[in-house]
Amino acid sequence: MEVASSSFHPEKNGGCRRPLPDSHLSPADEAEEFFSPRGPLSAARHFEFRPQQGRMARAVAQVLEEKGVLAVEAGTGTGKSLAYLFPALRCAHDLGQHGVVSTHTLNLQAQLFGRDLPLLLRTLSDSFRVVLLKGRRNYFCPRRIDQALRHGGDLFALRETEEIHRIARWSFETSTGCCEELDPPPEPGLWSRLCSEPQLCTARTCQDNPRCFYQRLRDQSAEADLTIVNHALFFSLLAGGLGSDPCEDLSFAKDFVIFDEAHQVETVAARHLGLSLSEGQTRSFLQRLYHPRTGRGLLSILRAAASIRKSKEALSALALLFDNLRAAASASQSREVRILRADVVPNVLDAPLAELAEAIQDTAAQSADRDLKREMEDHARKTLGLRAAFSAFLGQSLPDHVYWIEAQDSGSPEGTRLAAVPLSVAPLLERLLYQGERALVFTSATLTIGGSFHHFQKRLGLREPRTLVLDSSFDYVRQMKVCIPSGIPDPSESVSYEAALEAWIRYFTTQSRGSAFVLFTNRRMLFRLASRLASFFEEKGFPLLVQDGIVDRHRLLERFRASPGAVLFGADSFWQGVDVPGEALSCVILTRLPFGTPDHPLAQARAERLQADGSDPFLSYFLPEALLKFRQGIGRLIRSREDRGTIAILDSRILTKRYGRSFFGVLPDCPVEILDQDPPIA
Repeated sequence: MEVASSSFHPEKNGGCRRPLPDSHLSPADEAEEFFSPRGPLSAARHFEFRPQQGRMARAVAQVLEEKGVLAVEAGTGTGKSLAYLFPALRCAHDLGQHGVVSTHTLNLQAQLFGRDLPLLLRTLSDSFRVVLLKGRRNYFCPRRIDQALRHGGDLFALRETEEIHRIARWSFETSTGCCEELDPPPEPGLWSRLCSEPQLCTARTCQDNPRCFYQRLRDQSAEADLTIVNHALFFSLLAGGLGSDPCEDLSFAKDFVIFDEAHQVETVAARHLGLSLSEGQTRSFLQRLYHPRTGRGLLSILRAAASIRKSKEALSALALLFDNLRAAASASQSREVRILRADVVPNVLDAPLAELAEAIQDTAAQSADRDLKREMEDHARKTLGLRAAFSAFLGQSLPDHVYWIEAQDSGSPEGTRLAAVPLSVAPLLERLLYQGERALVFTSATLTIGGSFHHFQKRLGLREPRTLVLDSSFDYVRQMKVCIPSGIPDPSESVSYEAALEAWIRYFTTQSRGSAFVLFTNRRMLFRLASRLASFFEEKGFPLLVQDGIVDRHRLLERFRASPGAVLFGADSFWQGVDVPGEALSCVILTRLPFGTPDHPLAQARAERLQADGSDPFLSYFLPEALLKFRQGIGRLIRSREDRGTIAILDSRILTKRYGRSFFGVLPDCPVEILDQDPPIA
């Protein structure tokens, strides 16, 4: 767990402030009053009274006070962030509670901490302690940087020396210790050898080190009224309850948790409560001990010949194991190959990892260097953890999990990946999250289907939560239009379908003068059409941005905002959690109805379970998931009351298939135009 924090002191922030409502009001009444036309927030600049915001704040305050569970669908423009932040702060402060707000995206996490909280706190007379937590690996470890400077020649290549010195200089200047400050960003492989690690950085070893941002800020989080995290960090910490990382805990979330972007909770929870083993990451871990080609590594510093020999043996066994796994999966043409039985290949890595861990521990015991000793002990523990994880995957010892082998993109440093994901997260959440007296709030713009929370509740195992649906405050009739070409071939007719997509993308981006998202469900199709349309966009003067997996989403989004008339080709992550208000985005093109891949191992297994239970997998799983993602994609366009634009749906199945009515049913109340003619030549 990493933390970046700030304690807010409203008296230092200036700004107009009205007194809070009378203390005799209940928390629920106080919360609703706060957002009323006469409440304290009305003094803020650009205040707009939205009755939905007050209703949500009341519901959140009630559930926090009563330790209940609430699911809130709050349409775009409701102001839901402030609607849960105010009651969260008041309940934490007045009742002596410690709570968490968890978001899916880092963008929203930063928005809450950098914009929404300061706005709220300028209106309040009390001081609040609020902490922002990020993943541990975001922060440098002063011990490891010092070690790199002392033993650089034995640990790092000569070309990395200058970068190490740059990071070392920055480590004395930074105010946060977070790698996001570094520009240009550090190379991931190098940073992984300089960042904080659980066993190396503990309260006992680093408490008195003023350069250890992690421990200093973690101490602050333990006393904070409110802690802001992202789902990935929250569920990785929650997984500590399964024994994966007993060094971490969720004590800062003991009273309540508010999940924003809650439609992503199941996906993120499944990933972090399951098992993931990367060939490339495992190899990198072993090569940190000793790299056979360069002769560098921790074991080189210690001149540990026996441990070096065991390290080489483990690396050879790792290569053999993944070669065997790829051979076992080679009959399938799929990127993800499901493993249906235990011991599909022999576990040739088990004994080498056990012997390596023992050798490392012996080496650590003989080291006189305290920091090297701790790092070697950390590697011994991690080696045993890897041994247990590979054994669990190959032996399929995790009950009710789905196992598969996943090929990565060509050139990916991860190589082949092994995954084991729970078939359902509901039993794990029941055991790890729902027990005890902890209030829970789940909110998003897209939790319901046809106004019902049934699908969401079932996926997360929520039993009779309180529910609330709040409509968007936007005027979609005036602000948005949906266009659907009727003559586009079925996506199964790949050649003619892609040709039609190309023609209609030309048409709609010309109409909008760029300023468009083009959203795909298939990365190969994304790259093919980006290649075919690149010269067209260049001729039009529309900068083309492509989600290629190299530039991270945040930087790609910043480039889009800063490039007038840009067209962005995005895959899965751009369907949701992206906020571009204003003229930068005036057209969103959905190339396909976003059905999940039916042959993905997890989808297969869930469909089989539903079928065995007598349910229709399409109606019970695939269609609801597609409808929720469709709503997310539509929601990228209108982000403020001033926005105007067009949604183009380039999948005629919405017109020709019976299930198309379900997609029409979740569209906002706005004009829909069916285009019967071929697009004019752009």
